[in-house]
Formats: sequence, structure tokens, C-alpha cells
Amino acid sequence: MNITFYNAYTALQAYQRNVEQISHNIANVSTPGFKTQNVRFEDVLYSQMNTNNPGNMLRGHGVKAGPMISDFQQGPLQTTNQVLDFALMGAGFFAKETPDGVVYTRSGAFNLGTVDNQTYLVDSNGYFILDTQQQRINMNTTEVTDDDISFIKDRIGIFQFDNIQGLVKADDTGYLESDASREAYIDANSKTTLVQGALELSNLSLVDGMVALMEGQKAIQVNARVIQTADQLEDIINNLR
Repeated sequence: MNITFYNAYTALQAYQRNVEQISHNIANVSTPGFKTQNVRFEDVLYSQMNTNNPGNMLRGHGVKAGPMISDFQQGPLQTTNQVLDFALMGAGFFAKETPDGVVYTRSGAFNLGTVDNQTYLVDSNGYFILDTQQQRINMNTTEVTDDDISFIKDRIGIFQFDNIQGLVKADDTGYLESDASREAYIDANSKTTLVQGALELSNLSLVDGMVALMEGQKAIQVNARVIQTADQLEDIINNLR
């Protein structure tokens, strides 16, 4: 009976974490450059099964929410016709300078920012967008012309990673490199296309997100009922003693 209670209790915690993550994904369905994260479920405890079969027959007890898995599939593009909006088609990332270091992102909603009488390309939070040498992009202008667009497209750094699943989440749309992801490098083989006047939206399908949310909520209800039933059976057993 303790095993039944333990299985349901751990599942309840894991599915609660799953529902919270799905809700976070849905809340960012309109966030440019947002990539969904999904909970990976893992077994908690194994015990040896008493069988006549050769080999170590194991039975799992309980489940836990393991590390998040990021989904880096391409999101749909939305045409904005804004001269400083850029979208990436492919596996690359923009780079921006932040207090936490260089953060890599798929969000390309850029602006112009002035610091010490110098104009730079920045993101919506005022962080500097970096070029192929990971240097700030100095614009020397406050009004963007067609020639400036060509200049920006040639300067914007587009970076790749050997293992994007090794990236560490910095914020809703930003990532930090790690030992697992290895260092960023320039997309020299043009695997990524830069589209001006558009933004990449979240790669979440709202329909799939709502279905997953309902499934998670149903799983919580079922495991809560299992806990209640296990508790009732334990009371019955105690009264029989």
C-alpha cells in the first residue's frame, strides 16, 4: 500500500510541474523567439522482482520531473514591415551583451539606442546586439535607410552551437553557452537565413498546448484520487487489526 501511495504522490508532484511548464509555454505563445520547454519524466526508484527469469528484473516505483527539454523547432514568421525587425530561418542565434554575459536569442525585435553620443543596435531591453566578432554594432545614425539595412544585415552575428540542448536558459528567449553546448561559432556555411521586416513567433501550437494542459490536469486528478483511495484502504486495514 505504501508503494501505491508513493507512486501516486510522486506522479502528482511531477505532473504539477508539467502543468506549470505547459502554462508558461502557453503564456508566451505571442512572444517573438520563444522556444517551448517540456518536462522529461524519470523513474525514481527500482526494486528487484522475484522471478524465475534470468537477468535482473526491475520494477519502477514513482516518477519525477527531470531536466527540461527545449524544443528548438522553427517557429512561424510574422511579417511586421518594421525595418529593424529580423527573423532567423534555420538553427542560428543572435547574440546580445547583457550584465550576465553574452546571451543568445532568436528574438530579433531590434531598436536603436544611444550611449555616449554613439548610436548602437539594441534589443527591446536596451542590450547591445553583437556582430560577427561579438562587438557592438555602431550605427552612427538615428534614422535607418536602405543602405543602413544592408549594413546591419552584413554585420549582425549569427551563431551556431554543436549541441543546442546544452544551452542554459537565461530568460524567456535567451540562452547562455555552457560546457555541454560548447562555444558559439559563426554560421559560416550560411545554414541560417536572415529575414528583414519579420519576426519569428513562438514555436508552440496553441491547440497542442491546450490538449497537453488538459491531459496534465486530468493526470493530477487521477493521481490525487489514487492517493485518497490508498489512504482509505489503509484505514480499513488498520481497523481490521
